[in-house]
Amino acid sequence: KLHAGVWIHIIDSDGKLLFLKRTMALKTCPGFWGFLGEHTHPDETPQQMAERALMEEVGLDSSHIQLSTNMTHGPVMYYRKYPDGRIDDQLTW
Repeated sequence: KLHAGVWIHIIDSDGKLLFLKRTMALKTCPGFWGFLGEHTHPDETPQQMAERALMEEVGLDSSHIQLSTNMTHGPVMYYRKYPDGRIDDQLTW
């Protein structure tokens, strides 16, 4: 089933980019390093997803950061078939 999500690139005042290591308990990409990401809740905009992800995943209130615009003009299609047969099929902003 196709779903939507966001990838968030967090850059601090020194220009350092934040990467997060995924827990081994996750089904999707366990143990991998990557950007902060989140899947949509019903009727949520990409901006709202990003703000929620910042709070839930790293405890940052978006009022304390500078939000930028999308890096792409539209969503990026992401598709991955896992060895166990699961398929991740999403549009990501």
